[in-house]
Amino acid sequence: MRRLRPSAVRCLALSLALWGGATGVTSAQPVSAADGLPWPELVSRGLARDSQWRAAREQAEAAEAQWVQARSRLYPRAGVTVTRGQSSDVDLGQPVDRRRERSEATLRWNLFNGLADKSLIEATALERDAARVEAQRARDEAVERLAEAAADVLRLQRVLQRSSQRLDEVQRLSGLVVRQAQAGRGSEADLQLAASGLVNARVAHDTLLADLAAARLKLALLLGEPAGARITPARFDAPRLSADEAARLAEQAPQAGPAHRAAALRAEAARRRPGPVAADYLPKLDLDLRRRLSENTRPLPTTTTQGSWSVGLTYEVPLGGEAGARRDEALHRAAAAAAEAERVALAVQVEAGGVRLRLAQAEEAVPLLQRQVDSLAVVVNASELQYEAGRRSLLQLMDLRDQRFAAEQRQAENDQRVLLSRLRLLSLGGGLGAALGLPPLDGPAAP
Repeated sequence: MRRLRPSAVRCLALSLALWGGATGVTSAQPVSAADGLPWPELVSRGLARDSQWRAAREQAEAAEAQWVQARSRLYPRAGVTVTRGQSSDVDLGQPVDRRRERSEATLRWNLFNGLADKSLIEATALERDAARVEAQRARDEAVERLAEAAADVLRLQRVLQRSSQRLDEVQRLSGLVVRQAQAGRGSEADLQLAASGLVNARVAHDTLLADLAAARLKLALLLGEPAGARITPARFDAPRLSADEAARLAEQAPQAGPAHRAAALRAEAARRRPGPVAADYLPKLDLDLRRRLSENTRPLPTTTTQGSWSVGLTYEVPLGGEAGARRDEALHRAAAAAAEAERVALAVQVEAGGVRLRLAQAEEAVPLLQRQVDSLAVVVNASELQYEAGRRSLLQLMDLRDQRFAAEQRQAENDQRVLLSRLRLLSLGGGLGAALGLPPLDGPAAP
């Protein structure tokens, strides 16, 4: 047996130290996602915690209240007036000290307000619908954030499992290189290469552990759990989309998607708010009804009113251009809202088209990546036998192992890209809630 040189001995010691230090890392296997937090429960807990979703619901409630306020202008105002007082009067030339206690019911009704009420009711109704759509969009985006965080945890757990196996394989290979060197069939270069490969596998594994901890931290915070909580989501998948369904969603997203629908509703509300003509230039018609409920006046006056009604027509023309300028402001704001709706539609169209193309490419890559992983697994197994037989170098074997691990990483990332692209396309097309079984948002109330 050939005696190793001091440098080779140092390399051997380094390999053994790294091997022993990595043993504790490889023993910590990722938790299986089969028994993790179910997807419906994850969504329910995440939505209860999401501040954007809660804010959108409150905005929808506020818009509903604004519409009720505007609609109440169509109804009359009823009231009761009670007066009590004393006066010094002159009846038939004689001074009289009179005490009055009187109550009457009143009813005032604005019958016509220059079409301002009609325009306001129509505008607030559209703004209420826009707030509901915004609530839907906020909920879909919250679900997407939860899905992305959960998918990151699942992907990293999957890659970490393969990294742990890879680290075990590199450790066994390093031990084989050491034994071959001790038997006189290895070189110092192989020892250095094995030590370098072990360091590379160890650092990559530790990086994945840190990434998984960060992904779990993000998911825990989204669910309202303590920062140190170990959240493991169960595996989930998005509804599969055929090529025709994906194309249809991408095509209808600029019009049917919640982002454009909300912008279009707000633009229409801004257009309705000014009305066909400035309300200040139109007359106003009011009805006033009064009915006496009680009368206790001593001494009695010569005449008393039991009830009365009146209809008043008011027509005031504002001077100085305020009314016209107010209408011009509303029209310009409506034009700006329409332009914003067009911008949102274009942005959604661009994003939906890009997501559809990326989804198609990722789905086409699924079987290809699986075949690549299977092929590399066969090649690595054969290469191990060839290396032990002296027909393949250590560098070739380690390179093949790195290629297989890189292919497994690409496969996990591609599967995540397919999942998130499906969810994003459904969200842009307005069908995410129905696809995931979430309750419809018929009103501003929370599901």
